[in-house]
Amino acid sequence: MTAAFIMKEIDKAADLGLSHVQLDDGWQQGLSRNSAHKSGVKWEEWSREDWNPHDERFPNGFKALVDYAKSENIRLGLWFNPSQNNSYAHWERDADILIDYFRRFGISVFKIDGLSFYDKRSETNIRKLLDKVFNATSGQVTFNMDVTANKRAGYHYLQEYGNLFLENRYTDWGNYYPYRTLRNVWLLSGYVPAERLQVEILNINRNRDKYHADDPLSPENTGWQQAFAVGSVGQPLFWMELSGLGTDDLNILQSGLEEYHRILPELQGAIVLPIGEEPTGFTWSGFVWIKNNQPTHALIFKGLTTEDTHTFNLPGHIENVSYLSGAVPLALDVMPGKDRITVKLQGRQASVFLKLEQE
Repeated sequence: MTAAFIMKEIDKAADLGLSHVQLDDGWQQGLSRNSAHKSGVKWEEWSREDWNPHDERFPNGFKALVDYAKSENIRLGLWFNPSQNNSYAHWERDADILIDYFRRFGISVFKIDGLSFYDKRSETNIRKLLDKVFNATSGQVTFNMDVTANKRAGYHYLQEYGNLFLENRYTDWGNYYPYRTLRNVWLLSGYVPAERLQVEILNINRNRDKYHADDPLSPENTGWQQAFAVGSVGQPLFWMELSGLGTDDLNILQSGLEEYHRILPELQGAIVLPIGEEPTGFTWSGFVWIKNNQPTHALIFKGLTTEDTHTFNLPGHIENVSYLSGAVPLALDVMPGKDRITVKLQGRQASVFLKLEQE
């Protein structure tokens, strides 16, 4: 990670119409034990100096980088791992570090990682940290709470501070499959507000050698349209180096994002619930958006199945269903009773966004 590299990421993010570029682990002077650099050993305990920009990777600090991002209508976010020692006894110092970045650079999004609530005092002190930052910035700071390991806040409490970084999957490990991310979101959305979930979209063309060429569910064989559709259920998180995307990839994603931004205002304030079957890569599944106790939109996913047509039960009545984006359906019907829709899609894997109308 270097300033020059981040500027390239900002350029690509601006081209795609994204809102934020978040610098993950590696921007800070104190390198963590997850670093590829052999000097990285930090995790449970950090000093104040550890949270300065890395003097080799960012020799001129952050000001020019922040200014450049603003000129491209991009906001920067930072990864942060509070010191665990003595049940997060240094919570106030850590809060001051984040407040300082907000006041000096206007950085208002922080990914909070590495938490481990091994006693009640740990939980209490982290809440104090979050509250202090929230109050000192008049609620302008948002936290992305990483919920990928250990005993952490996230799904059922401490939700009021921001969003949830849902999962760590990587093509490098061969464990990223779009249908697995879809399954996570589908299962959680019945209990956790889906709009709070940051849903990973990886570069489907990286590490092709980690997957069998004939694997029909591999990221490459699933395709961009399906991978992006999964991310659009919550908050799409492009968990990748954008500057590593090819021209064709960028064009496909740009088109998908334009459609997403066109539909997004209609989805604001809705409740998202799962419909259909549990995703396995071979099933019909989906989500329905509900406003004022009425279904307004649906996102349908067809897995690897020979069944071209499927009927979905809805939590309410509608009069009409129409196409918005994605794979063009061969047929759409509202079933007698007005609380079910039938969707017919072509192809082995496909997804479609639909508008559900009351009149």
